[in-house]
Amino acid sequence: MDLISLGKAQLNKDFLITADTIVVIKGQILGKPRDHQEWRTFLELLSGETHEVITAVTLSYEKNGLEFFVESKVTFATIDNQLMSHYLASNDGLDKAGGYGVQGMGQVFIKKIEGSYSNVVGLPLAELYEKIKKVTSAVAPSLSHFFHHE
Repeated sequence: MDLISLGKAQLNKDFLITADTIVVIKGQILGKPRDHQEWRTFLELLSGETHEVITAVTLSYEKNGLEFFVESKVTFATIDNQLMSHYLASNDGLDKAGGYGVQGMGQVFIKKIEGSYSNVVGLPLAELYEKIKKVTSAVAPSLSHFFHHE
């Protein structure tokens, strides 16, 4: 997956952040569902189970790059037929890895999150902040004052 993130980044003079997120359940990778049938299948797999959300992130600045990934665990409640039908009619998670968004209607499925909430959204902000500080300190001391506070 880090290859997808890396493929989105171009190492040049711009400061660039790219990320790609997948959902993994029982060894099966769930990207964005291709259609409503696959979407239903994803939600049925996730219902009542714990899965991983993994985001690969690439930072680049000038000719320097840094890659990392963050994993969070999410436990779903059991999704009953009525809720499933309502959610599928909304199209709320059709464009998201695993077929749901924690920041949208999909949050009703979630019983527990272990790890970074922002990672489940799609960009692990606390971890990204620390990496940005590292990259800007190493390659651009003039930028580091934006990220270092005493």
